[in-house]
Formats: sequence, structure tokens, C-alpha cells
Amino acid sequence: MDQTTGLTINDRKRAVGRLSAFIAKSVDEARAVEKPFFHLGFDRVFPDDIYAQISALKPESRDYRPMHGRSKGHDLDDGTHTRVKIDLFPEYIRNLPVEKRALWDVVGRALCSEPVKQAFIRRLAPGLSKRFGTDFAKVGMFPIAILTRDIPGYLITPHTDTRWKGITVQLYLPEDANNTDIGTIFHDVLPDGSKPRNTQMRFAPNTGYAFASAPTPGIRPMPFITASRPAIRSC
Repeated sequence: MDQTTGLTINDRKRAVGRLSAFIAKSVDEARAVEKPFFHLGFDRVFPDDIYAQISALKPESRDYRPMHGRSKGHDLDDGTHTRVKIDLFPEYIRNLPVEKRALWDVVGRALCSEPVKQAFIRRLAPGLSKRFGTDFAKVGMFPIAILTRDIPGYLITPHTDTRWKGITVQLYLPEDANNTDIGTIFHDVLPDGSKPRNTQMRFAPNTGYAFASAPTPGIRPMPFITASRPAIRSC
């Protein structure tokens, strides 16, 4: 028995392999959208049974840690952190209950697997080639899967993504489609420096988006949200 996850090593390998193959297929079949910059849109990232487990086995609020970077500047006056995270690596999920630990270990390993990484690189070739040139596939990138949660009071203004990322992925994990209007907003960046709103992602179950990170696209989540937003971010 693997005491880290509550699964035997062979069972875990099989579960990770199956989930990796499904997610890679979801990436390969994702919608390609050209405007306002090249990105992928996902309508079904995880198998239905895995998504049902994700909904049922989300960590408790106390299990998350504060995020750093831009998010740190948006803490509330009383010190409440409005964006929190769990890195989906064994050392960060080890204190979760056994059943939750087993699920999130498999999800994290699958998202960081080589088949999923290569699927994103293949599908995001137009954006990656613009930034890194024709040899973009040789650029050293490694995936980091992070379970994040935004709480009321979270606010971030239109911004470009950080240069240290090669690919940005966000997968939405709500339990229902009652708050589809709080998804990430994509902006145009005009010659005069203005950033008008172009389109908004739907915050719906088992959906998401991905794009090749660069200093040009402006994106921001909807400000002053009124509900938690469980999501997986990978870069």
C-alpha cells in the first residue's frame, strides 16, 4: 500500500495513465479560438465520474495556503486572503484525508504528465511559435498544477501574464452552472494602450481555457465576485 495516497502503486499508475489519456484527448479536441489572441476552450476536461469525485472531495478552506505575487496585494483589511491555493504535489496534499489525498494525487499527477504536457504544446503551437520561434517544442517547460480558490473581495485589474510562464491553463470546477458570468475576461490591447473587453469565459462545470503566455494578452477575472471559484491552474 502506498501510504501517501491510499492506493497501491500499480492502482495509482493505472489511474494516472487513464486520466492522463482522457485529458490529453480533451486538449486535442478543444476548440481553437483566434480572438483576441489564440487560445483553447474546453467543454469537458475530466471524465464524468472523476468530475463527480472532484466536486464531492474538494479540500476544506483550512487546507489552502495564501497565494503570492499579484494576489498578495488583494488581501482584505482584516488580513483575509482572497485567493488561496493548494499545489497538487504529494508534499502539499499529504495532510488531506486519505480519500481526498488519493483523488488529488491522481489528478495532480495526470495534469503534470508528459502526454498532457505534449498535447498542450501541440495545440498551442501558434502562440508558442510567436513567442519562442520555430523551435518552441525544445523550450524547457515543466507543468505545475495548483488548485486555487477565490473568495468574496477578490479583485484584479486587466494585466498581462508573467514572462516566466510558457503556457497558462485554468480549469473551472464549480458544482453547477449558476454563476457562469464570473469567468475570466479576455481583453484586446489597442495601439493607444486601452484594453477593451473582448470576450468572457463561462464559469461552468468541467470547462476551462488555455493559451501560450506572452506579455501581450490582457486578462482579468471579473472583480467583486460573490461566490468561491474553485479552479485548477496549470502553467
